[in-house]
Amino acid sequence: MANSGEKFGHPASEAFHYRFHSLFARAETLIREGSIGELLTANGCFDAIIEKAPGELRWMADRGGGATMDLGCYVLHALGREGEVLRAYATVIDGVDAELAAELRFGDVAARMSCSMIAPRRNWIRFQGTTGTLLFESHGDGSALLLAARSAYTSAADITFLTAAGIVLLTAIVAVTMLRGLKTQG
Repeated sequence: MANSGEKFGHPASEAFHYRFHSLFARAETLIREGSIGELLTANGCFDAIIEKAPGELRWMADRGGGATMDLGCYVLHALGREGEVLRAYATVIDGVDAELAAELRFGDVAARMSCSMIAPRRNWIRFQGTTGTLLFESHGDGSALLLAARSAYTSAADITFLTAAGIVLLTAIVAVTMLRGLKTQG
């Protein structure tokens, strides 16, 4: 896979491929422009019903299955660096975490994440800064919304709506740069 990507001059990725999407560049620009100020909080969620079926890896404890392995890993990857787990709660079914919620801290940034294999689809990340909010939602139908509002009392400063086939998980687009590239308060 890597050789093919190299041969044709395009990145090849099996997972976490959101980093190569065009909205990533837009998110980076918003961050560099200081659209939301200094980062205070980061919250994300990825839920999708995963049916239990014979051979379904995500429901197999002996294969490392679970909501965090399949869904929560994207939210955690989006947070981009190691953090401290303050609290975590899980619903365990047949030896795997069917749902997980955690409160985290990344330096001065408070974060919450959740994921579920038994709840209807939700997929979003929200960053609250000192002067505004950056929200990314993936709608599960190939559409995604990136919204940056400069304050709670103004209309959106920037809205990007994207529809394209094959968008798997774009929620994390904003996050890697956000937590790696922004100076935190404090």
